[in-house]
Amino acid sequence: MKIAIIGAGFTGLAAGLKLSRFHHQIIIFEKNNSLGGLAETFQLPSWQWAVEKHYHHWFTNDKFALNLIKELGLADNLVFPKTETSLFLHDRIYPFNTPGDVLNFTPLTFAERLLTGFITAYLK
Repeated sequence: MKIAIIGAGFTGLAAGLKLSRFHHQIIIFEKNNSLGGLAETFQLPSWQWAVEKHYHHWFTNDKFALNLIKELGLADNLVFPKTETSLFLHDRIYPFNTPGDVLNFTPLTFAERLLTGFITAYLK
């Protein structure tokens, strides 16, 4: 069967890989000159690091993504560095890494901070 996939981002490439294993003929159309979609990076000459076109986040328990990376033989290249998250609001930087940081985030009411903590724990 011939199958066309529009977009060579993470989803399009993963779909193409899976479908090709069933011996389908896959054609992937991509409007850009490079692969990766919104996960593609760019870097200005004065920058030390490249930045994604759009923010992405992988949880370390994302079994589908991790299994795909292993399947592609790229697991040795995978790194999960310790990250730090902060919020900039009203000319102040608030750390936002731990439950304590959420409880100390005074722009929210105490009830809103508790709700944020419960929702975060549920989503994890």
